[in-house]
Amino acid sequence: MHFRHIDAVHDEACEIHNPGWNGETVSELTEAMALSLHPVSAALLVFSAIAVWRGNLWIALATSLFWSIWIAHIFVDDMMDDPRRTATDLGCIGHSTLFIGLAFALCAAMTLYTAYIRLRRSHLRRQ
Repeated sequence: MHFRHIDAVHDEACEIHNPGWNGETVSELTEAMALSLHPVSAALLVFSAIAVWRGNLWIALATSLFWSIWIAHIFVDDMMDDPRRTATDLGCIGHSTLFIGLAFALCAAMTLYTAYIRLRRSHLRRQ
């Protein structure tokens, strides 16, 4: 009786977070790709591209702020959501560590690049 309850909890966790899971363990790379295709991530990638294309530091900083909020949501969800932790332990979803690291690297690179562009533009105006 007790084992049936545990199996039901496991099935429910995987059904919530990865419907149609085929039983194979989901890697961090697969999870990073899945999180990248989320509408919030896609919108933030578009704003990141706009910030870099325009070379606008303020857009880059605002976008980095929203990336931070999105990453905090994912991180807290990983830590506090019991079905998500169960699904991660079972392997039906992967760890979000790679995605969080890549998002951090993107924000750092975007901010440094746009700060460099801004500094270069202000230097050219003075000449």
